[in-house]
Amino acid sequence: MSTTLTHSGLPAGVKPFELLDILAKLRTDLGLRDEDLTYLRSLFRLARAEDFLPGRICAVWERVAGLADRMNFQIRRITRIETRLEQRGLILRTGAANGRRFGRRCDDGRIVSAGGVNLAPLIDRASELLARIGKHQ
Repeated sequence: MSTTLTHSGLPAGVKPFELLDILAKLRTDLGLRDEDLTYLRSLFRLARAEDFLPGRICAVWERVAGLADRMNFQIRRITRIETRLEQRGLILRTGAANGRRFGRRCDDGRIVSAGGVNLAPLIDRASELLARIGKHQ
């Protein structure tokens, strides 16, 4: 299944990698492991900064095996991480019926369709996560 799941963008002044810092601070509250943050950092490196702008699709369609090689993890470990992140409402996995991941960008660099790991749920929760940080300080 291809999806065009767009998001509302990051809150003003928040850069993509700052979102990872927020997640690190809320790691225990969100039930995240260090490997989850490592995985997300890898995805953020594969995404483009403009993918985090409002109304865009922010997705990564690297194969699970490719992510595993990139991170020096086993494929099953990547699958467990993705499952955990999806259960916590931070990512959405989409793809073809056979599980194949794919993506397409138009000439201006915008993603027009993607099947893989979509970061829209995390981006759309950024304001909520920022508010939770304020309560912890």
